[in-house]
Amino acid sequence: MSPPSAAVGVLVALAAGACTSALAQTATPLHLLTHEWAQGFAVLLLGAVSVTGLREAQRQEPALAAARTLLYGLLGSLGALLGHLAWNAGLHGCRTGGAPLFFWSTVLPIVMLATVLGVAASRAARPWRVLVGGLLALVVACVVHDVGQALSGIRLVDPIIGELLALDQRADMSLRPVHLAQRAWLAAASAALWWGLSARWSPSAATLLRARVGAAAVLGATLLGGSHLGLGWSHAALRSELDGVLLTEHFELRYRAGGQAALHVDAIAEEAEWQLHRLAEAWDHEHPVRIRLNIYDNFGELRRISGGSSARAGLNWVDLRWWDAFDDTLAHELVHAIHWSAWPNPLIVGSRFHLEGTAVAWAEDLTVLPEAHRETAGALASDKLPPLAALLSPTGFVDLPERIAYDASGSAIGFVVQRYGWEALFTWQRTLSTEAATGKTVAALDAEWRAFLREVPTKLADVAKARERFDTTLWPSYRDRRCPKLGRPTEVAHARAERLLRVGHPAAALALYEEMLANKSKPQWVHEAARALAELGRLEEARTLLTEGRDDAPEDQVAKLWDLERLLALRERDWPRVEAALLARLAQEPDQEQLSTLLEVLTQESIREDVAEALLAARNEETGDRLLTLAQAHPELESLRRLALGHLVLSTQPYRRVLSRDDAQRLERFLELLDVVPEACDSRRKQLGSVGRQLARGGELGQAAHIADALATACAHPRANLHGQLLRDRLAWLASRSE
Repeated sequence: MSPPSAAVGVLVALAAGACTSALAQTATPLHLLTHEWAQGFAVLLLGAVSVTGLREAQRQEPALAAARTLLYGLLGSLGALLGHLAWNAGLHGCRTGGAPLFFWSTVLPIVMLATVLGVAASRAARPWRVLVGGLLALVVACVVHDVGQALSGIRLVDPIIGELLALDQRADMSLRPVHLAQRAWLAAASAALWWGLSARWSPSAATLLRARVGAAAVLGATLLGGSHLGLGWSHAALRSELDGVLLTEHFELRYRAGGQAALHVDAIAEEAEWQLHRLAEAWDHEHPVRIRLNIYDNFGELRRISGGSSARAGLNWVDLRWWDAFDDTLAHELVHAIHWSAWPNPLIVGSRFHLEGTAVAWAEDLTVLPEAHRETAGALASDKLPPLAALLSPTGFVDLPERIAYDASGSAIGFVVQRYGWEALFTWQRTLSTEAATGKTVAALDAEWRAFLREVPTKLADVAKARERFDTTLWPSYRDRRCPKLGRPTEVAHARAERLLRVGHPAAALALYEEMLANKSKPQWVHEAARALAELGRLEEARTLLTEGRDDAPEDQVAKLWDLERLLALRERDWPRVEAALLARLAQEPDQEQLSTLLEVLTQESIREDVAEALLAARNEETGDRLLTLAQAHPELESLRRLALGHLVLSTQPYRRVLSRDDAQRLERFLELLDVVPEACDSRRKQLGSVGRQLARGGELGQAAHIADALATACAHPRANLHGQLLRDRLAWLASRSE
């Protein structure tokens, strides 16, 4: 049987590629030109092109068979790419950006490798068995390679399978240097393999020389390329870039010796040891292996060296930027770093609910305090909280927006720990069975979680914040976004309107808000449209809109409208309207101490003009300083001192060991007021805790202890008390380490 004409082969290849693209329209997320599509199509090509190469080589000599197979593979890829570009631009209206470059860089070396494998298999005694066995072995090798990378802390993934199974929502379509290096290595390895086979099939001095040079070049790149090339398990590239090293009892910190991270490495080491100490006590788990912290100067350095896109962790390693060590990020990632060793179960790898939920729950105090669940309690109150079954689903973090899935999963895990204890969570993670861990079905546990959240004290501001944060129509999931990773030709209306208002274009923002209101959209747009009207000086229209908007809005949205009403009245010095707005809010929430304090202060006619000017200052720091000056000038007014405490900004830089002169003076004045009205510390508990940690890190243990006592005993809020006790524990831990 004679081989088909080139024209027929070309048409078949183009049609096959286009049909594959059309079929992908039925599967999310493969219907767009994302990296999942590029990697998935590459896997298909690996099989299809190999088979084509085998059949072509059975009909004609190897060089011609390879040329025709390579041509068909590239034309099929072109058909698939053109088809996807047409779907993306025509049906979905998406911008493709750098997606074609990522596609070709992925597909081209795969076509080369598949061609070589197919033609080579044709020379075997049983070619089909050899080909199928070789392809299976290659896929298995890729999986082993990826697991090896994850365990070694590289995680650049192979260029054949890529992160197809990960469905990484954060991966964009840009071609990173590490991607290009991997794919260039694969193309070079395919060429070297072909030269080696050619030397066997038709030996000559030229082919033998090419084969030897090619093999030596690929082998050298594999050995010298470290984490970026070849097997990719070596830390050579990482160590050459992060050439500084600091060893502590439990950590190996790597950083660039001449970089910004080097200036803070001692403080980062102390913070890491403290966070691990807390985890060890809570979990009763002494971690046996030193954890590697790879600390980067900035996002670009992290991305270039590690191949990652943000702070991340694997078994006994963490990648993070240096400033991530001074917020919740380090605590979050440390949970990931020791998770598997604490309660090993390979199946947990597929459960982002357990992996991310546990990290969020620990880092945000959700395992300790019911009050830490205020945001998810607000989501429940606004009927926005997703069910537990959706979070537990293998596709939960794809079907739900990531931010919602993270927050809700953390709350659910935190509830289980508070209700059933850490051992129950360990059992759940080992068995992945809610009944084995809690004795409850998923539905029953969901009902218990919701009952727990209903008992969490919330404010209307919490409900209003959660109503927006957990709204899947405002923050669609990966599946629901029209152009995930590729971008849209225009912004979503509410996001564009908010941005316009923020950068000083209230007229354009108002036009968008009015359009949304005309479509009977969310009640919250009443608040935003009134803000835009106020910025334009159309205060009467703004007040009218606020009055009308209160008629059919939920209570939490009504609270926001009254707060804006108060602000507008304050600008006009319309004191009766200010009082009416405050009284209306206090009728909704009588226990709002800040509101009652403001009402009391504004009844003092001699100072209310100065108070209004302070409250309307452009910068929060200026507001606090002005109110503090007023409070010192009127020591007889305790309500004014309370108001000043509520607005005084404690500016902190947690990575520094000492406070600046201005910050130290502001803290001193804050503590003087706090000694007079200690229960007023709740309004600044987060800033106060941050300052306390900074002072402890700098050796100012006396002032840090003063702050710890204020937080632990004087503040009324349980979360402030917890942070005060944690600061006390940190001081005791530091003292024990210095002995």
